[in-house]
Amino acid sequence: MATARPRKVADDTAAAVNDAATEATKKTQDAIDQASTMFQDSFSRFQDMFGQYKGFAPATPEFLSDTRKAVQEGVIEFNTEVLSFTQGAVNEAFETSKAVLAASSVQEAVNLQSAYLKGFMQSSVEEAKKLSELAATTSQEAFKPLQKGFSEAAAKATKTA
Repeated sequence: MATARPRKVADDTAAAVNDAATEATKKTQDAIDQASTMFQDSFSRFQDMFGQYKGFAPATPEFLSDTRKAVQEGVIEFNTEVLSFTQGAVNEAFETSKAVLAASSVQEAVNLQSAYLKGFMQSSVEEAKKLSELAATTSQEAFKPLQKGFSEAAAKATKTA
């Protein structure tokens, strides 16, 4: 009877972490899908809009292609980071569950679970910061080819004017 409660706590913890990881993965994938769709729509509008202007037409495919490549690389890096974090969190949850099952008292099981949850919250905040920085870096890298393309097109336009 003494091991029944820690086992339930461990099972509940494992189930909660699994649900949270599944939900986080789903939300991340939904956000990535939405961002990808928005980017593709914007890319098409950019091509249509700037392809009409004399100075932009020759450079448009190159700098938009470079922008698309930068975004794709950023999305891959973002996805890899999310999956790595999720995998680590799930592994840690199962290790904590094992430790809770092996606990000699309910108090020890609660302490283990509390320590795990505190660590998980801290690592989640750190991961959110890391992902935010990664998104900002990707945006900056994606903008560089556009900036270069605009500068080159403006220079050509002023020479022909």
